[in-house]
Amino acid sequence: PKEVLDKEFIFGLGGYFVHKGTCRYIMFQERSTFNRLMNFDNTKKMKNKKFSRSVEIRNSATNEASTSLIALGIQKDGNVYVNLQFVQENAYIPAFHFFYAMQITDPERILSYIISKDDPLYERAAPYLLAMFELASKTNYMDEIGSLGKDKVLDKEMHIEMIINKFFLHHYNSIEKKAKYFGFMIYTLIQFN
Repeated sequence: PKEVLDKEFIFGLGGYFVHKGTCRYIMFQERSTFNRLMNFDNTKKMKNKKFSRSVEIRNSATNEASTSLIALGIQKDGNVYVNLQFVQENAYIPAFHFFYAMQITDPERILSYIISKDDPLYERAAPYLLAMFELASKTNYMDEIGSLGKDKVLDKEMHIEMIINKFFLHHYNSIEKKAKYFGFMIYTLIQFN
């Protein structure tokens, strides 16, 4: 209201005013946005020297108070790696392992989640994506994802299912939606690389 603005301290940083003879403050708090993809160019800030570009999402389901931070980074050679920061801080796993963990193993189907065949970027990106698929197929996704976390894992399959359901894009409740959005995250990385 105008009467409050008239009483505001003009030399202050804002949020300070006098009401009925008492000093009052309005505090503002910043927080990162939930369920929105943030794209970073690491070549300028060198936030992460391992990757030339990265995308992050802090996802939160509406019915839960918990959030998780998923970061994808692309190296100069085109390989994309994933980090689930609330599961294990410095573990970077090939992106295609997460498709395997969602029981999606067909290369053509995975490629369709990432990029459409009629996209102008397809001809340039498809060889990199298929090379990433080959890289991921040489290592065992169960060993990579199944060993994430601080505690020793006894049942890797159950642990992977818990990670996919609880920490990996948990604002989506179906594997199909998770796969499509994860493909979009990878597409965002390769689009700007």
